[in-house]
Amino acid sequence: MSPDVHPQKPERVLPILGIALLLFVMIGAVGALVWQRSRTVDARETMTTWFEAGELPFTLVPVESAELANGDRVLRLMPAGGIVEPERKPAPPEQQPGKSGEKPADGSGMPFVPFDWSKVDVRAPGDPPCEVFLVRYPLAAAGPRAKELFEVGVQGGPGMLPPSGGRAVLDRGQLTWREWSAPYVLEREYELGGTVRDTLRVNLSRENDSLICFARFPRGSSASPKKVEELLAALAPK
Repeated sequence: MSPDVHPQKPERVLPILGIALLLFVMIGAVGALVWQRSRTVDARETMTTWFEAGELPFTLVPVESAELANGDRVLRLMPAGGIVEPERKPAPPEQQPGKSGEKPADGSGMPFVPFDWSKVDVRAPGDPPCEVFLVRYPLAAAGPRAKELFEVGVQGGPGMLPPSGGRAVLDRGQLTWREWSAPYVLEREYELGGTVRDTLRVNLSRENDSLICFARFPRGSSASPKKVEELLAALAPK
C-alpha cells in the first residue's frame, strides 16, 4: 500500500452523512437543522426492509442509516475493510486564501493562479465504488428532487472551473437495474490541490417509490458505470 493511501474506518453517522447532504444541495443552516433532528436507525434492518437478502459485491456492507426530519431515509454502504483511497493533496502555497493582495472577480477570496484541470491524473474506470448512499425521499418531494439531481446542470469538462476547483457533470446515460432502465448522472468534483472524486448517481425510482443511489469512487479513480450495474444487480427491491 502506498504511503498516501490509508484505510478509513466507518465514522459516526451524523458528520459522514453530511457529506451526502452536499450532494443533495442541503447545506448551511437548513442542513444543520435537519441533522440536529435526525434519528439513527439500524443499518442492517434498513437493508433487509428495502431489499431481498443477498450478498453485495465489492465487500460492501450496510454500516449506517438515518431518518431525517424532512422525511428522507438514508442507508450507507461501505467495504467491510473501510474506505481505502489516496489522501487529498494540500493546496500549493500560491493557492492558499489570503496569499495575494488582489481578489478575483468572482469574490472567492482566492488569488487567480492558472491551473489546467485537464492534466490532473485520473485512473481509468475499473475500481469499484468505495462508498454508497441509498436515499428514499418522500413521494411529495420526489419530482423536484429528481429534476434537481438528474436534469439540472450543464454537461461539460473542467475548462471553465477556477483554480479552487468545483463540480462538473461529465456524462449522462442509462443503466440496467433488473427489468428497469435507470437514468444516471456522472459528476466529478475537482478539489483544490489537484485531485478529483467521481460520484455516479442513479435514479432507481419506481411507481410509488422514490429511491436514488449515490456511488462515490475512490479519489483519483474514474467512475465505472459497469461497477455500479454490478451493485444494482445485487439489489432486489421488495
